[in-house]
Amino acid sequence: MNTHKQTLAVLVSSLALAFSLPLNAVETVTRGPAPSEPQTFSAIEGTISAIETPGPVIFLMNGLLRIDATEAKVQSASRDGHEVSLAIGQRVTAMLKEPVPASGLPVAQTIFVTQDLNEAVLQGALTAVDLPGSSFSLLGTKVFVDSKTVFGGLEAMDGDFGLDDLKVSDPIFALATHQGNSLIALRVMRLMRIPVPMETLRGKVTAIGTNSWTIAVSENKRETVQVNAQTKIVGEPKAGDDVEVLGRRDAAGVLVAQLIAKIPSIPPAPAEMLNGKVLSIAADAWKVSLRSGQEVTVKITSETKITGSPSIGDTVEILGTRNSAGDFVAQIIVKIPSVTAEDVKFEGTVKEMKGAYWTVDTTRVMVTRSTSVTGAPKVGDRVAVEGKKMPEGTVVATKIEKK
Repeated sequence: MNTHKQTLAVLVSSLALAFSLPLNAVETVTRGPAPSEPQTFSAIEGTISAIETPGPVIFLMNGLLRIDATEAKVQSASRDGHEVSLAIGQRVTAMLKEPVPASGLPVAQTIFVTQDLNEAVLQGALTAVDLPGSSFSLLGTKVFVDSKTVFGGLEAMDGDFGLDDLKVSDPIFALATHQGNSLIALRVMRLMRIPVPMETLRGKVTAIGTNSWTIAVSENKRETVQVNAQTKIVGEPKAGDDVEVLGRRDAAGVLVAQLIAKIPSIPPAPAEMLNGKVLSIAADAWKVSLRSGQEVTVKITSETKITGSPSIGDTVEILGTRNSAGDFVAQIIVKIPSVTAEDVKFEGTVKEMKGAYWTVDTTRVMVTRSTSVTGAPKVGDRVAVEGKKMPEGTVVATKIEKK
């Protein structure tokens, strides 16, 4: 590939991100050096405001910019080069024939449609996956996939990833077009799940049912707590007893109890919650380093419930009480899923732009439709990047700003 084609590929890739990123509303004109200098290219980017036939001649900025598109090949940047038709409202990048005339209409060689009128973005949780029917459903809508659908996400970096890898409740981001009365996915990205934090609740039991308990957390507030086969109930609580509840909220906001522990009335022994990293594990005691740096010994009994198979080095949450000797006795120990990403901020020079992936200095940066990109950065520009750093080193950008 010669330098002209490399430059073209980089420019088009930067404008055709994985989900047709929204571009800056200001039209831009880019011209290479004078024709006497080697390896030049020229381009115009903007939104079509009118189309004149025959020709066609396309108008940008309400006619202030005009381009002769008579001989141009028109391609979709978001559909891997698929040929499309020009329409008012499309965002386009026109690669111009060299040399560009000093006066008169510039002539387009290739026009890339980077934001199409016939595309829609859906983001939400999957409600169904139909492998025989080659489709999935979300937001009350069925979306079909075909051989041209591109699947993406962190899982796709190291191998094949497709419809059979998606599961109900997965959060996804889909770019789709229509064929007749059907939506066809162009690109599908599975988004990162964020673990739901544990939650504690203290109150008086007012009702006990097969699948739920009612807890009075204050004089005027009642909370319904869902129970199931995995819920551990300690101390044989009954209506009127004070209890401590440990659990997580489901998608509907209902607290699903992992533990319901009766709080003894005599002597009062309120439950305590500890959070830290496991230093050692023995049959009758664990050592845990709290976030404050303090090391504590946690007593283990036959009544202690341990979930998630925690091991040395794992972060855990521990609910327990103090005995008469002041020892902390664990009632439940829950392994906390390891954090999959960390917040990062850095500055660097854009070395490469290939579709949804940029290289800033030596860091691989993923750009999604949710990424805020300002200043129209290009290769060679210095940028400030904010985002989430994945375990393998890729930064999923939330903000990119040209410096």
